[in-house]
Amino acid sequence: MRGIQLLVASVALSFFGCASTFTSAKDDLRRGDAANARLKLASIEADVATWSISERAEYALERGVTHLSLGDRNAATVWLTKADEMVRSNPQALSEQNRARLKVSIETSSFPRP
Repeated sequence: MRGIQLLVASVALSFFGCASTFTSAKDDLRRGDAANARLKLASIEADVATWSISERAEYALERGVTHLSLGDRNAATVWLTKADEMVRSNPQALSEQNRARLKVSIETSSFPRP
C-alpha cells in the first residue's frame, strides 16, 4: 500500500511540476523572455502527451509563438501546425482568445494552411 501511495504522490508532483513550468514559460514569453520560455517548454515536452487535448493545443500554440518570437519560422510552423490541426478537429481545444492568437501567429509565420 505504501508503494502505491508513493507512486501516486510522485505522479501528482510530476504533473504539478509540469503545470508550474508551463505557467512559468507562458509568463516568460509575455515578459519578452522567449529564450527562457523555449527552454522551459522543451523541458516538459515529453509529458505533454498525457495532457488533455486543450492543454496539448495550448502547449503547441505557446511553443509555436515562442519560436516565432525567436525568429525560428521552421520550428514555429511545426508547432503552430500541430495546434491548428487540434483546433480543426476540436474547435473548443483552445479558448476564443487563443484561437485568435493562433490565427494571427499563422498569418505572421506565413505558412500555408490546407
